[in-house]
Amino acid sequence: MSTQSSLPSHKRPLLSDEKPPLVAPGDLQFVLAVGFILGLRVLPASMRPRFLLHLSQRLGAAWYRSNMQDVRRVRNHLKILFPGRWEDREMETIVRQQLSLTAWNFMTLNLIPTLSREQSAQLLPVEGMAHLDALRNEGRATLLLGAHVGPYAYPVAAVLLAHDYPVREVGHARPRQGSSWLYRQLYWPRVANTVAHLQVLNTLEGQQTELLEIFREGQILYLLPDQFYILDKETPPSRHVMPVEFLGRKVNLETGGLRLAKRMGAGVLVVLPTKSQDTYFVSIEPIELPTTGLSPADLAEDLRVFMGRVEQCILERPYLWRDLRRADLMSRLGMENPA
Repeated sequence: MSTQSSLPSHKRPLLSDEKPPLVAPGDLQFVLAVGFILGLRVLPASMRPRFLLHLSQRLGAAWYRSNMQDVRRVRNHLKILFPGRWEDREMETIVRQQLSLTAWNFMTLNLIPTLSREQSAQLLPVEGMAHLDALRNEGRATLLLGAHVGPYAYPVAAVLLAHDYPVREVGHARPRQGSSWLYRQLYWPRVANTVAHLQVLNTLEGQQTELLEIFREGQILYLLPDQFYILDKETPPSRHVMPVEFLGRKVNLETGGLRLAKRMGAGVLVVLPTKSQDTYFVSIEPIELPTTGLSPADLAEDLRVFMGRVEQCILERPYLWRDLRRADLMSRLGMENPA
C-alpha cells in the first residue's frame, strides 16, 4: 500500500506523485533567493543574518514588480477576507511587506545549515524562553503551538536548539502539488538540507510514534495546528479533525497532537511573531486552555482559544500571515476561490 493511500483522506492533498511541470509561475523568487544566498557566502558567516532583512526587502520589491500572480492573489485575499479595512495604498504596502517576509523566510531556510551554533542563536530574537525553563525545571514536556504566521518554524527551532532546548518540529517536508521541476531541482534540495539538519518529524511518512517518545523524555514538540484541512465529502473524516472558528468561519483542524500532549501531562505554550522596525521576532507565552478533557469537542474548544490568538496577530499585522499566498486558501476556509 502506498504512503498516499494509507494516509487519512484529509492529509492526502498535501502529497503528490504527479509529474511536475518544467517551470511554474513564481519560480523567479526561488531563483533570486538562491542567488542572494550564494552571494551572502562572500561575507563572514557571522555577518550573514544581519543582512537578511535588507536583502529580503529588495527581493520582495523585485517580486512585487515581477510576479503579478502572487501580488493579485495576496491582494484579492485581503479584499475578500477584510473588506473595506484598508485604503488601496495601505493594502499595497501590506502586499509588499508580505512578499518581503516570504523572501526572508526563503533565504533564512537556505542559510540555517551553514551557520554555527552561536550564529544560529542570533537568527532572530525569541522572547519568553523562561517559560520553557520553568516547565523543564518541573520535569515536564512542552507542546509549543505555532502557526503559519511570521517567520517559518525552522529558524525558531534553530534558535531554540542553539540555546540547548531539545525541540523537535513537526513538518510536512515534501514538495507540494504544482511545484515545478526547476523548484525541485534548484530550491527543494536546500529545503531538504535544513529539514535534515533540524531533524524535522514528518508525520506523513510514519514518524507518529516518535511524538510519544518526545513527551516521555520531557522534550519540546513544536507543532503548527493551523493546517485548515479540506475534507473529502465521500470519505468519513477522522474523528480527530474538528471544525474550529477562525476569522468568522469554520476551519478543519486536527486535534491529535494536542490530545497526546494533554494526555501525557505536557505544558502548552504559544509561539507567535511580531516585527520591530529592524527585525522579525517571536514571543513564547503561556496559554490557558479552557478544558481539561480529551474529547474531540474539548480539544476543538482549546484550539479555538489558540486560533483566537492567531487571528489577533493577523489582524494587527496582516502581512505576517503566510497563507495569504496560498492558491487554495479560500477552499481551506470553506469559501469559493475568487475567479
